[in-house]
Amino acid sequence: MGRVRLLRTLELALAIGLWALFLTAVGNLPAAPGAASPATLSDSRPPAVAPAPDARSLLDAAADRHQLPRSLVEATAYWESGWDQSRVSDTGAVGLMQIEPDVAAEMGPRLVGHPVDLHDPAENADLGAAILRAYIDGQGGDVEAGLAAYYEGPGALAASGFAYDTASYVGGVEAIRGLLERGEPLPSAPG
Repeated sequence: MGRVRLLRTLELALAIGLWALFLTAVGNLPAAPGAASPATLSDSRPPAVAPAPDARSLLDAAADRHQLPRSLVEATAYWESGWDQSRVSDTGAVGLMQIEPDVAAEMGPRLVGHPVDLHDPAENADLGAAILRAYIDGQGGDVEAGLAAYYEGPGALAASGFAYDTASYVGGVEAIRGLLERGEPLPSAPG
């Protein structure tokens, strides 16, 4: 068991190091052209992705309701769906927070008091924030472990610890969160 834990720790350290390099590279990019210099086809840097008109306000309201930092809920949703409510994953996860229908059926009534329509962006944001809050609380208030539980599921996390790609997920959400908190442009949405 010690060898596996050491390998997982090294994988996590490597992932964190890679994210640090990524953030350093992003921080050293030239500023986006101003309004006086319109973008052309030859520009090498695409414009930042704009959110759906009300996605951020729905996510912020859900974050406030569940007493989570707005940047955390926004970053999780951005990493999961790029703030695209119409997104459905290959595994059937739906909407802004990419919630699996079976998870919604189980947790919706328990966490928000009613069945949830995952195709309704406000309900999707609310349940996603409620799940994230429950997972963070279930991990003793540890935000990174709560994000890992959101990604893997709390049962898998408890049974096996961080999966091979969980550190990248957690690091990615935290990197997006940092960009949001600093008011910096976001990269193209993952996935």
